[in-house]
Amino acid sequence: MKFRKTSGWFLGLAAVGVAAVLLAVGALNARADDNSGTCDDLKQTAKNQLEKDAALQSALWQRYDHMLSGLMRPMNARLILNGRSIGELAKITDDYAGELMNFGATFANYRDAVDEFLTTKCDENAPDTAREIGSLRENMVSSKTRLDGLLESYRDWIVTESEQFQWK
Repeated sequence: MKFRKTSGWFLGLAAVGVAAVLLAVGALNARADDNSGTCDDLKQTAKNQLEKDAALQSALWQRYDHMLSGLMRPMNARLILNGRSIGELAKITDDYAGELMNFGATFANYRDAVDEFLTTKCDENAPDTAREIGSLRENMVSSKTRLDGLLESYRDWIVTESEQFQWK
């Protein structure tokens, strides 16, 4: 195959065209990520996300509450009755109970912010409100992460304690 000078120019122009298209797509994605859509789009997105999050939060709340009242507290009581020291375990349980309350409160704040956003008139502050709602949602996700970490700490303590008990 013979390579001509004009082929080089075409390849160069094609490369510049591809670069321009990639920049344009990147700019559009940045605008979409920046929540700069129309107010109605932002409201619909917030509503859809809240509907998904409400079902998940409810299921997680039930799971986490069951872990606290059905596992952690009875296990702590049993360990105390068996003469075991549970100082660290009691602290983990208290931290978990506090974070569970925080998990419920952060969801309530998030839900209330979305409800208020859905009932207000659209104005130039809609993208800022959508970002604030996203931040409230992230607070709920962070709370879930902390709950999972506390459950893991509790489990690790129980496993360590049971291993020590078996060798005595």
